[in-house]
Amino acid sequence: MRETTVAQAREIALHWIHEVAGKEPGVVGAAFTGSINWREPGDTFPVSSDIDISLVFEEGTELRRFGLFNHKGLIFEVGANPISRFDDIDALLADYRRSPNLWKGGVVLDRTGRLTEVQNRIQAEFTQPRWVERRIEDAVSNSLAYVDRMSESAPLELQALDWAFAEGVMCHVLLTGGLRNPTVRRRYSESKHLMESVGKPEVHEQLLEMFGCADMSVERVRYHFDRMTEVFDLTKSISGTPFPNERDIAEVARPLAVNGTDEQIRAGEHRESVYWIVVTLGRCLAMLRHVESEHIENAESALRNVLADVGISTWRDFESQGRAVRNHLDELRSIALEMSDNR
Repeated sequence: MRETTVAQAREIALHWIHEVAGKEPGVVGAAFTGSINWREPGDTFPVSSDIDISLVFEEGTELRRFGLFNHKGLIFEVGANPISRFDDIDALLADYRRSPNLWKGGVVLDRTGRLTEVQNRIQAEFTQPRWVERRIEDAVSNSLAYVDRMSESAPLELQALDWAFAEGVMCHVLLTGGLRNPTVRRRYSESKHLMESVGKPEVHEQLLEMFGCADMSVERVRYHFDRMTEVFDLTKSISGTPFPNERDIAEVARPLAVNGTDEQIRAGEHRESVYWIVVTLGRCLAMLRHVESEHIENAESALRNVLADVGISTWRDFESQGRAVRNHLDELRSIALEMSDNR
């Protein structure tokens, strides 16, 4: 199969936006979000990555969310927002997840001029210290919110997901301070590259130690990956069941969740892949439990197995890890602020 460049992927997506999405009632704009905004035009667009698009609708119009789907050999994930979400530019500048896409020039369709106006201001002010500090604080708050959500009464999979997200958002604290993409699946890999680039690889190593995978061998990670793949393939058969994150556990998402994780392992970033293995198993188990599937036991066994390898066997272990995240965030905030000051 011939490789597709980032520039070619963008052209395919732009054609779809104008010829398909742009003809939906109420569509007034569109923007690329996610990793495509951070890639060079001549780079090969990875088959294990998707193209994230946010459609913008005029107020009062029904939002059409196309979701996750294949189009001309690429995977699109298309969401929707009312234009009112762009009213408060200060709130956008303080949002570590939304503002980077506008800073990187993500707007590709603007029928009212409002999105361009918002994007221009964000590009002018994005790197100002006060906004960088606000976004770092936003990431810190997001991590704490997951810690606060952790509950002894929750089922295992929700305990695991809240813990994993609390840990994983610590990567976003660093990436925000370094003006990097706060990516989803590859956050630990991007954290590694950032901290190596600023001469502080030990900061990333500490995050791996906190997740419990710093000393995990490639063979052991491969074992957990194989089990995750088995559970994913069992779970994707119930795709279409209304459930949060259902789109992430479906055949169309397999190149992202399975092939993408395999690529990380093959690239020598096996430890960094453990985060997404835990997340995927947690989501699969939640879906299987939701439909009372016969495969619940298999999925729960796989999740408990990887959790045991990262040092978690009981609620007290989750609770202890939550405290560790809370205690470590002050240090990460300082490191992130130092990176922003040294730009």
